[in-house]
Amino acid sequence: MERLEDLWLDIKYYIEDHAWTKWALGVGTILVVIGLAFRVFGNTNETIDEGIENKHTQEEQVVDEQTSEGQTTEEQEIIGLSEETVHILANPDEYTEEDVDRAYHESLTTFDNQFVEDNTYKDTELLNGVYIYHEKASEDYREIGKLAEQVNDLGVPIYFYTPQYDQSIAGLANHTEIIEDGEINVYAVIVREGEVDEKISSIEGVTEYLGGVLDANQEE
Repeated sequence: MERLEDLWLDIKYYIEDHAWTKWALGVGTILVVIGLAFRVFGNTNETIDEGIENKHTQEEQVVDEQTSEGQTTEEQEIIGLSEETVHILANPDEYTEEDVDRAYHESLTTFDNQFVEDNTYKDTELLNGVYIYHEKASEDYREIGKLAEQVNDLGVPIYFYTPQYDQSIAGLANHTEIIEDGEINVYAVIVREGEVDEKISSIEGVTEYLGGVLDANQEE
């Protein structure tokens, strides 16, 4: 203990005899304090930045989830073409004739509506129900498709004949005339007891028929 006291006295006298040591000690103390403060506040800022970044990430995830959940039924039911096919059709000069032909065929045969694809007529015999013509990427037929899905929910069987599946048109044409001069001229066929009971020759007529079925069900 006495040796420590003697050492402290020696240091004290040295500082008193050399004035510059006071200045050096003062500067050193200030630097130490600044260093400690920077370290403490620097870590605090990092923690705050990390918190803000995590908050933004969480908010983005919430927005993405809300966007996904907020998709309309129409957006979810669109099947569409692959990005590769779209690019080939938009830039045919960059691809071989075989690639372009394949892309074109896919554009013709790809469905745009899952309900239409699932209910496309593929049988050889006529079943009771409503057979409706459907063309891809046509707003009129999309609206009819929505009405048809509602009618189907009521228990009325719905079938589609469409260029996306040529055999569906050919199959129905084997039972009744729906084509004239190479074009579709019958847009809906109603089959009852295995026989064609009614044919509708206009798009407006199909809309009115399906709307009438929905209205009649609501009245009941």
